[in-house]
Amino acid sequence: MTTPADDGQPTIRENSPAESASAESAPAESAPTSDASAEDSPTPAPSPADAALQPAATADNAQKQSPDFWFQELAFYSVSAGVATLIPVPFLDDYVLRLTRRSLFTRQLNRLHTDSSTKVTDFLANGPKEFKFGCLTFPFYVLKKLIFWPIRKLLRKILIFLAIKDCINEASYTFHLGYITRYLIQRGYFPLSSQSKQPSQPDSPLPDQPASISLEQAEALREDALAILDQVDTRPITMTMKSAFRRTGKLLRAARNGITSLGRKKRQEERATSETPDASIQQELPPKARGAVEVLADRVASLLWARQGYFTTLEQACETHQKTKSQPPKP
Repeated sequence: MTTPADDGQPTIRENSPAESASAESAPAESAPTSDASAEDSPTPAPSPADAALQPAATADNAQKQSPDFWFQELAFYSVSAGVATLIPVPFLDDYVLRLTRRSLFTRQLNRLHTDSSTKVTDFLANGPKEFKFGCLTFPFYVLKKLIFWPIRKLLRKILIFLAIKDCINEASYTFHLGYITRYLIQRGYFPLSSQSKQPSQPDSPLPDQPASISLEQAEALREDALAILDQVDTRPITMTMKSAFRRTGKLLRAARNGITSLGRKKRQEERATSETPDASIQQELPPKARGAVEVLADRVASLLWARQGYFTTLEQACETHQKTKSQPPKP
């Protein structure tokens, strides 16, 4: 599917979960229902949050359909970001979290056949850094970590559900940020360079001259994504992820241990070379940890793929925000 961008260049757009499910299930909607008693019995209207959690009217077809690869990949990195919050080492947890988000957005931009510098990708994924070495803010950051991290760690050991709650909240946040950013780029609200040669297939090799996103575009894109995220009710996705994370203690421990080991390795590489290491979380995770994350990500992706109503609402929120933003200010 292609949609016209603002500069007249077509932008390749892969179907969203809502569009994919509706396209697959169009014939099923016209099929007659043989159970007349079900039509006669009234059902109470669900609340908005409950309605978003319920599968669409064509749930049978939607649940049978496997999630698209980009959706599974988004779930993988979202779960990895959530697991990063479980790392029991101060400073390393923040480092791995930023690395995981940057890895996600690097993969997303590559799949959209868009090139960008490490600085731009890192800003798009993590925003401005919380501190800079040599600035007054760095000592305060270290002091805050040293004082509050042991207290937080102790509370999380006593109340394990607090740690799982942080994990799920981070996974939900990263998923929403990645989904909204991808949607805005594909809709052409941040048009790619005119020299970009768009491929016909989403998994085809990158063009010789991929489009690029500037730092100014990354700042505006992240600002819009966060504004949209503030406007939507993310509880349906958070609740779905909570159900996917039930009774997964062994998987979470295996994933945490592997991500912690990879984080130490990446930080040592950065200190040795003084360069930002390549963000290749999915490829470089130890096999046991990668397998654990993949199992969790498959659960999350399968459950989220069936929540078509929520993604329709999320995409409508993106459209509404962009229309409101493009309107001239009232005098």
